[in-house]
Amino acid sequence: MQASLKEIECPLHPSEHIQRVSIEHGAIKDLYCIECLLSLDSEIDRTKLKPIKEFIELAASHYEQNRRRVSKSEEIAGEFLEILAHQNEGLELLTAQIEDEKKRAFAYFDKLLKEITKLITARRDECIQTLDKQLFHYRHNYAYFEKQLKKAYPQENDLSLYPSKEELFEKLGKISNHIQLMAFVKSIR
Repeated sequence: MQASLKEIECPLHPSEHIQRVSIEHGAIKDLYCIECLLSLDSEIDRTKLKPIKEFIELAASHYEQNRRRVSKSEEIAGEFLEILAHQNEGLELLTAQIEDEKKRAFAYFDKLLKEITKLITARRDECIQTLDKQLFHYRHNYAYFEKQLKKAYPQENDLSLYPSKEELFEKLGKISNHIQLMAFVKSIR
């Protein structure tokens, strides 16, 4: 007695129903509707695509052959039994290797995280320094503006803003680089 096959929608083409099944082990795709079949690459072996009923018949035939072999009571080859006998050792070795790889992965990602944190911290510090410089220049501009006002509208207590020629030469003698000289020239202007 055969069960009737339900029509199952294709996940890629919901208006179509699954028509074929790939019998190839490890295939990229297992189920195909008409749209999927029409859009197949030429690289895919179409002979490996079977209608669902034919796929079920192939599977049933394979299972029947295995059932007949069970009745013959064939002995399992010794090398297969030996592999199973040593499975715990193999699993322990693999587990140890995987744990070592996990440790290396953690170490690598920790190192990567530290370097990224270092880069982010450096960038943050640059931004903070830029903001501090802006505040410094802003304060400096106010001080310069105040000094210029005092020069333009002198008061009795502002006489220090008008140095003598000797005082100017004395200040010039203390200058040791071009930045100081530029500041000195600007202050005189």
